[in-house]
Amino acid sequence: MNGGITALWLLAMGGILYVTGWQRQVADGLAGWKVAAVLAGIVLLHHYRIPVGWRGVEVYGSAAWAMGCAFVALAAARSVMQSLFATLCALLSGTVWLWIRYMYESDPVFVFLRPELDGPVLAGFLAGVLTDSVGMHLYVVTAAAAIAPMAALYLPAAAARIEIGSLAWWDGLAVALVGARLTWNVKDGFRAIAKWLGEGRSGERGGSV
Repeated sequence: MNGGITALWLLAMGGILYVTGWQRQVADGLAGWKVAAVLAGIVLLHHYRIPVGWRGVEVYGSAAWAMGCAFVALAAARSVMQSLFATLCALLSGTVWLWIRYMYESDPVFVFLRPELDGPVLAGFLAGVLTDSVGMHLYVVTAAAAIAPMAALYLPAAAARIEIGSLAWWDGLAVALVGARLTWNVKDGFRAIAKWLGEGRSGERGGSV
């Protein structure tokens, strides 16, 4: 499958859900103009490339924009402790994604879904379990997606260039972000059920005067 197809497919599904009343589930009810601004920056800046100058690392403008938006979300966190915790989550998710990528490149034996999907799916799951807002999900998965390609540095036949922001890179980030939102929605559903059961036991559910 060509790079970028998965990201576009997931974006289309998310867009349909967002405009049909599922704003909270998709993006925590984030204002449409904010979503549009993020997507517009990604599209307009994608063809620009920024050479980092270290071991052949090259960052696309779209990835740089996504990272900037992710850091804005981090800066808007309620507290310093929340920002620190989200950063630790990002490092954990990125390390797991990098390790899976390195393992598959070295010896592709144990594959759960597909080699290019297992890392993003697990990173997204960790982001959804450990953090509770779309901004933090974006920050964690974007940072993790930036860390994962560094696995190439540890491979004997590593490519001369590491691209952060390619179409294939966006496929991984989109899968991770969707995984984070799905995991969070499942977690939120369990919370609602637990609250409902707790109210029933205490006799507070459905009371009227």
